[in-house]
Amino acid sequence: MAIEDTDPWIEPWVGRARPARLATDDSGLEGASDRGTVSGEYPTGVRFEQACAAPERDRQMWAETIWRFVSRTSLVHGHYTPTPSPDHYLFRERGGVVFLGFGPLQRMSPRELHRARLLHAAAVHGSEREFVERVGALLQPRSCPIRELAITFTRLCFQPLLRRPSRISRTFAALLESMRQTVDVPCTRRDERCMGTADVLFVAQLQCAFYSVLARLDVAVDYADVERAFWPDVDAAIRTPCR
Repeated sequence: MAIEDTDPWIEPWVGRARPARLATDDSGLEGASDRGTVSGEYPTGVRFEQACAAPERDRQMWAETIWRFVSRTSLVHGHYTPTPSPDHYLFRERGGVVFLGFGPLQRMSPRELHRARLLHAAAVHGSEREFVERVGALLQPRSCPIRELAITFTRLCFQPLLRRPSRISRTFAALLESMRQTVDVPCTRRDERCMGTADVLFVAQLQCAFYSVLARLDVAVDYADVERAFWPDVDAAIRTPCR
């Protein structure tokens, strides 16, 4: 199912350095410096523009690899980069993707990581209604003035996991980027009424940061199925109390 900005409920919102690795192997991220970058040698592969013109099955495998690498890096290892760039990717046969430079790695706080795992669990294993209920439960206290915006934005950001399979369109990715830029997480954190909301918004913003890349690959993928493949590791982490 293509995710577009024409869905009725979306319309109101329209207006330390390490060697480069195949994205299927995120083991090199364990213990990486919070200030470091994942970068290094320059192996072979085709550039992003060529990848976008490749046969559909190749593009599908690359989209699955990118999603698996980014999601597993954050959900299992607790690391993320706010500035992923396709100019730093090389694409290989059989779904191999090499990140020449993944950008500045940052570590999620225990609370942010815990909420990210809870939201992904709800999206991967539950229905959309159950996901929205989980989001609402995390948005505490209820007095936050941007509560409804936070629910809508988070629901949008997780659509590729909730609608299966999903084809992320460029218009949808652009809409999310526009909304993402209007959500001021640091400012929200300073409002005592919105502490829980700020954590959820952070996770939502992180989730959609690389959608513009997937939109240009222009392929339908069951992203929830991609996450289920490594979910036992995440599930074990969810049962670990957040300190």
